[in-house]
Amino acid sequence: MQHGVALGVKTIMHIPLSSRPSTARRSLLQGAAATGLLALAPQIARGAKEDSLTQQQVTLIDLSTKQRMLLQRCTKLYLQLLLNSRSSDAKRLLSDSFSRIETAYAKQYAAESLRESNIQNIIKLDILGREYPKFRTLLQKPPSEKALPELVEKSESLVRVANQTAGATDQFLSRSPIGLLTATAGKQCFISQRIATYYFLRSLNHQPDVAARVIGDLMTDYENNARLLEKGVQNTTEIKFLLQLAGTQWPYFKEAINVKTREDPTQLDYNVATAAENMLEVLERTNLLYFKIATG
Repeated sequence: MQHGVALGVKTIMHIPLSSRPSTARRSLLQGAAATGLLALAPQIARGAKEDSLTQQQVTLIDLSTKQRMLLQRCTKLYLQLLLNSRSSDAKRLLSDSFSRIETAYAKQYAAESLRESNIQNIIKLDILGREYPKFRTLLQKPPSEKALPELVEKSESLVRVANQTAGATDQFLSRSPIGLLTATAGKQCFISQRIATYYFLRSLNHQPDVAARVIGDLMTDYENNARLLEKGVQNTTEIKFLLQLAGTQWPYFKEAINVKTREDPTQLDYNVATAAENMLEVLERTNLLYFKIATG
């Protein structure tokens, strides 16, 4: 992949948000070891020296968390196409995700290249640059259940690389509460897409027991993270409002994910696809506001 491939970022789809009382929240991303996810679980270190993050540091963290979410979103959208759930939207959003991944990659590489101390991240970005085009080629083929094992393997591998490019996150976040909020909001974006991905994999009967474990772990992570964000002392009125909006979507999403009997699979799949994008829209807006505070 050439470093200058992306020309811009398309506007994310807007879906009207429904309302419902918000749910409890708190944060600790543990991930799912059974699937090989390398989870990031940064916490403010006890007694750590308070220090502000540089804009470049926050930007690199932000780009890494966006890459991870977008890679996971691509897999989710492929599975939607395979299940014929909101297919026209899925095609459009898949194209949007490709553009955003390539834009973020170019920005990451340019930023990392300015810092010799980040040679390990350069290596990981080179891996991403080599492997992502193969992943994209798979995603652009007609959806097929036969392709699922290879697709899932490549998706998980790329998510691990994206996690590793944020390897310095712990160090940075130990110095800054707003850094923790920024990264946590980014993780929420990723978790919303990952839960939906494994719901669709379970619906396709692809390693359903693994999918069930991953979903259970991630739902706990999401609720824990949401509690941490809710308690953020840097929360502005707008951030509080957006967190409440995300809270109104969560019960519908969780209810659809947890349905045991697929009596109306078409409606269930539609509900999950819709709620996942609703939540992502709000969580990305929240993440952007934290990012602006962190770099302001």
